[in-house]
Amino acid sequence: WYQRRVRGQHLDDLAESFFMSVFHNGLLRTMKANYTVTEGDLRVIRPLIYVREKDLRLFAEAAHLPVIAENCPACFEEPKERHRVKQLLAQQELLFPKLAHSFATCNETALFKAPSWYGIPAVEDSERVESI
Repeated sequence: WYQRRVRGQHLDDLAESFFMSVFHNGLLRTMKANYTVTEGDLRVIRPLIYVREKDLRLFAEAAHLPVIAENCPACFEEPKERHRVKQLLAQQELLFPKLAHSFATCNETALFKAPSWYGIPAVEDSERVESI
């Protein structure tokens, strides 16, 4: 059995982190929906990774749950780069209404079909099945 750490990242977090990595590091990096850490004793899962932030907010409000506006540890100093990227993506979504769906599809391609030079470790078929 694994110890599990459940993370709350959603599709918008995934897109923002991806573009921040491209803009600032020149790397095509993404988050996996689930993986086992190198030591093999901890499994990290992100069950909300393909859910939109706005859908989670609507659910939380309907269920009378608190909504935390921003809790990114890297975002507490000005300028807030994640906020800028969020605004950039929101502007693009006005022009390309299917942007979120396209990004989710692109992310699947990056994880499961990307050449090794993308800098993304290959995902085993068993991990893909577990992430669905």
